[in-house]
Amino acid sequence: KGFDGEGYAGSHILSVEFNPSIADTPRHWNICTGRWLRHYVYERLSAVGDKPSFFNMLVTQLVSGVWHGLLPGYWLFFATSAFMFQASRAIYRYERNWPSKWRNWYVWWSLKVVTSALVLNYAGSAFVVLEMGESLRVWRSVYYFGHIWTVAVLALSHIVPPKKRRD
Repeated sequence: KGFDGEGYAGSHILSVEFNPSIADTPRHWNICTGRWLRHYVYERLSAVGDKPSFFNMLVTQLVSGVWHGLLPGYWLFFATSAFMFQASRAIYRYERNWPSKWRNWYVWWSLKVVTSALVLNYAGSAFVVLEMGESLRVWRSVYYFGHIWTVAVLALSHIVPPKKRRD
């Protein structure tokens, strides 16, 4: 497939840049590689009939990090992003019981888009910097806000679990 009109073949750039869900973003970036990782790593780590777990996501992200190279920045980015995906899924579990007018409110959508961009770009700095010490220095310079956001969302989802989906 050639140029797809959104940036380059294999990605949906607008769906990456303006995605309100961190967990959904990889589906639009490097699509062929993502499908391969999903099929050959993520889905195969679960027993037949079991739903994939966070462990599946973490291992898949680490395999992607190794595929990119042996520099620690890749591994930091992909390991951190696995936790960020989990936090994004927790937000979705809260939202799915909200009335649609709240879920689709442009202010809420905009807040999620901005948060997704900030948090993923925060993590992505390690992918660009690549060295362990320098990556940690960059994260420290912004007070580890991406990690704090992730831990806060995950902690909240364990302390006050989202309600089960209404039918």
